[in-house]
Amino acid sequence: MICSWWSWAVGGFKELLAQLMLLQQLAEAQVRFFLLMIKKSFLVIFMRVKYEFLEALQVKTQKKGPCGTL
Repeated sequence: MICSWWSWAVGGFKELLAQLMLLQQLAEAQVRFFLLMIKKSFLVIFMRVKYEFLEALQVKTQKKGPCGTL
């Protein structure tokens, strides 16, 4: 009787441990995904700022002739 109760308790503990490990893996995957989205967002912002800066620099440095830009 005690032996069957003990095996049931150990089986339940193993099942709980397996579920906790799966939950931890899911949480880690969600954190990685969240960090990847932040990284992509910063990359998009950086590329837009860089593009606007280069556009402004190009407009500023264009040589102007008598009829406009050369």
